[in-house]
Amino acid sequence: LETEELPLIELWEQNVKVLKHSTFTNNISYVNLLFDTRAIPQELLPYIALLSDVLGKVNTENYDYDEISREINLHTGELKICVEVYEGANDDGTYYPKLAVKSKVLAEKLPKLFQLLAEIIGSSKFEDTKRLKEILKSIKSRLEMKINRQTLLMSCKRLFSYFSVEGSYSEILSGLSYYKFVSNIVKNIDDSMSEIQMGLSNAARLIFNTKNLLVSLTCDEASYERFRSSLPVLLVSLYNEKITYYNIALI
Repeated sequence: LETEELPLIELWEQNVKVLKHSTFTNNISYVNLLFDTRAIPQELLPYIALLSDVLGKVNTENYDYDEISREINLHTGELKICVEVYEGANDDGTYYPKLAVKSKVLAEKLPKLFQLLAEIIGSSKFEDTKRLKEILKSIKSRLEMKINRQTLLMSCKRLFSYFSVEGSYSEILSGLSYYKFVSNIVKNIDDSMSEIQMGLSNAARLIFNTKNLLVSLTCDEASYERFRSSLPVLLVSLYNEKITYYNIALI
């Protein structure tokens, strides 16, 4: 049985690597921004997950959080931010941790998409303590429901963390360790707010860097020029500094 060969071309746009998948998509463009989170030192690792949970739910330079939510719903088919850890193909000790910003839009909406991405990634504000408290309490509640529904899965994730660096990384960002991190914040929310705001700002500065970015794009040939002309709107909102990558220790 022969497997279908998927189209893939590696390109460079504005010094950023783009993985271009040209295929029929019914005029829909799928844009995935993959930021390498090895740029985050171990003590800041939980802030990667917290950042993914907060972005899109706080005010930005030009929108309040209700407006940005409406803009996302109006102009995109999807825009989500999540943490992903990819295994190496031939080496169990190799892993590729990413903060993924995944989106899909009609091709004509690509300029608007990149304007929204620049807003969320480049100018989200963490100063609104009232809003952050609401988000943190919501995250804690969601994690508690997840633990209750997926007890065995969470236990296995914890077990895997003891003998795999990839498992350890995943556990810190989406397992019981992350729940404990959020719970401690909520428990001491007034005393820890300044530290949380600084942690989010530092994590955003280290992650959202042009030198740290890989773009995966699936669209038809006609849509690529729209992507190409829209990409600089995002890139000017990112940092462009030298990157240091860190290795993490097992839990």
